[in-house]
Amino acid sequence: MNSDQFDQHIPEPSSPSTQTSTSSASSPLSSVDLRVSSSASSSSENYTREKIQRHLKFDKAHYVILDNSNSKNSAICWRSFGFPAVLDTNGAPQKIPNFVSCKKCFTTYSYVSNSTTFLNKHSCLSSDQKTKSTLPSSRDTSSQSLITNYSQPKIVRLPDSYSKDMKDLVVRWICKDMRPFAIVDDDGFRSIAQRCVSIGAQYGNINVNEILRSSGTISSHIHELADVERARLKKLLSSAIKNRSLCLCPDLWTDNNQQCSYLGISASFVDDDHQLHNIDLCCHPFPNVKKTAENIIIELEKALSRFEIVDLADVTFVSDRGANFLKALKRFQAYSCAAHRLNNIVKKCFFVQEKNKNQEDVMENVFDGANTELEEDIEDLIDVTTLTDIPRKALHVLQNIIECKKLVTYVKKSGLNQAIKDHGGVSLKQSINVRWLSFISLLESIDRSFSAIRRVLVDKRKTFAIEREVVQGLIRLLLPFKELLIKFQTSKVPSIHFVLIGIGTLRTTLSSFDDLLEYEKKNKTRFQEKQLDSLDSDSSKLIHEDDGLRFFRLRLLHLIEEMFSLEPIHYASNMLHPKYRHLKKATSYDKNTCKSFIRQIMKQVLEQERSTSSISSHSSTNHDGEPCSKKPKYFGEEYETGNVSDEYDTDDDELERYLCKRLDVTNLPDNPLQFWKDHRMEFPVLAKVARQIFCVPAASACVERSFSAAGNIIAKRRTNMKPDQLNNVLFLRSCYSFQ
Repeated sequence: MNSDQFDQHIPEPSSPSTQTSTSSASSPLSSVDLRVSSSASSSSENYTREKIQRHLKFDKAHYVILDNSNSKNSAICWRSFGFPAVLDTNGAPQKIPNFVSCKKCFTTYSYVSNSTTFLNKHSCLSSDQKTKSTLPSSRDTSSQSLITNYSQPKIVRLPDSYSKDMKDLVVRWICKDMRPFAIVDDDGFRSIAQRCVSIGAQYGNINVNEILRSSGTISSHIHELADVERARLKKLLSSAIKNRSLCLCPDLWTDNNQQCSYLGISASFVDDDHQLHNIDLCCHPFPNVKKTAENIIIELEKALSRFEIVDLADVTFVSDRGANFLKALKRFQAYSCAAHRLNNIVKKCFFVQEKNKNQEDVMENVFDGANTELEEDIEDLIDVTTLTDIPRKALHVLQNIIECKKLVTYVKKSGLNQAIKDHGGVSLKQSINVRWLSFISLLESIDRSFSAIRRVLVDKRKTFAIEREVVQGLIRLLLPFKELLIKFQTSKVPSIHFVLIGIGTLRTTLSSFDDLLEYEKKNKTRFQEKQLDSLDSDSSKLIHEDDGLRFFRLRLLHLIEEMFSLEPIHYASNMLHPKYRHLKKATSYDKNTCKSFIRQIMKQVLEQERSTSSISSHSSTNHDGEPCSKKPKYFGEEYETGNVSDEYDTDDDELERYLCKRLDVTNLPDNPLQFWKDHRMEFPVLAKVARQIFCVPAASACVERSFSAAGNIIAKRRTNMKPDQLNNVLFLRSCYSFQ
């Protein structure tokens, strides 16, 4: 095994006798000057794990272990581990790269992947520290079986023979059954192995068949557990339906391996404690060949009946703008997926559909008779519908995009990604129409690896007509779309309020090139921290807008105005967010419309409460079984106004009190549901309205992620799984994440 790679196995330390004989066989370490000068690098010696460990033990005057100064590293292993270093002539420690060492026993590992999985399993970590990081709390016994009441696992050093036997068995299993190497790192596999060891400690050396059941038994148990979880989820969904705080995201997916269609449904709901939850309800088999609106409603009702969701008028829907879903959901309260809409805007802007028909032929013909309009004519051409009508410089940008896609295809088919990474680049990303961020990721990967790609292609004698300035200009143009799409896809906190803010930001940013540069300047630093940067870092360089890129900037702005329509719920979500409640950049008409929308929902909440209280009062009786007697009327009772002025009803008064309330903006939470949880006694009706609005996600990303998981489960080597069982597996996977 290469010593420069991370050793996945905890090595046995050499015995004291072995270490003594080794050190005595060589020249005395104390008589050899191993320090390096301040100008020399610690890499001047060819270090290995064994050499570093030996130096740390026997040459402490020259070798030390440095603490990990990175405050972000909270892994428990850093209490015992640090970075080995050698002292230079001035006594200053010079870190030896790519290694970590234990401060107690000096055991050294190669450390190049930033993974601490095996460091956390080192024997020098105390048993109680290990228990805190890897085992559930002993106080939480309500959901544990009796087997977990056994004594905590011991940290022991096994003989070499046992370790070798286990490694041999794992290698045999991986190679013979063609399992991935990472399977031994899987948390589920290690939990099962630990449970088997615990049972063996209790009952002795028993037959493994007494513990592990057959595949058929596990398959049947999946059905049982799925039914149990559905019964438990029914209660939560019932409460959400009662408060109209349940939103469903349906979509269709076809498995290419089995050629079977599925109706996926993800649920987003806010519970009584104002907590947002997302769960994949089902991946329901869709037997109808025709995916018409009528068939969608039939299968939708059939899938939701398992959760006792009967009246679809009690829930809200979010879906893409497919004609079949628009028709199927037009009778219900339904909103469009904002991420799908933005993705369609970008695709239409760059003529994706037309290029895909016959890309090379279309571009050849277009360049032959391309428009040679000057810059001042671009604004008159931004709403063109065919490639033959756009300016030549805009065609040049499209040609660069096509070349970028050809490059990525060539690199993937030729297996050159590793060569690019060896030259300091990153793997090139492919662009897929249905993946919202893939086009931007493709451009960024090419820009970040531009020099490495050039060196690799020179060796292959292959060329692509790609200009880096055009690629960087496209990245700059799409940077605000990237940030917005990332925010739309969040599922742990409400996202519906990002739509109004995001569309406003796009309109402002795309309105001029100076605004686009200002947006890049404000946001590039944060994207660099996430290693998403790919723009020119020389801010002092004067940047001019290319005419072709200007055409697409104006075209994007035009398409946003044409294709994206903001709805009352987008304004209401901002008004009910304490940070944006005054709708700073909205018109008076929009503000009044928003207030009317919120008051209409408040009225529905009050009517529901009155209906509920009326039913409960009619059912109440006195001790004798007779209805309670009415209180006698008194003079002037019919003229009393109660606690509310005649000029305002309850909902008006509560909304205005909320808008006029003085708040400390610096301490407001980013999650609006936390605010309404804290103020539900002060604004009881608005708190319920907030649950109804913030349960609606900005995008149907959850159901898309469910389909991605389904594609990983139904692989080419796993095509015998029945559709109903796939539904159960995906549902349980989501339930375990939900818990």
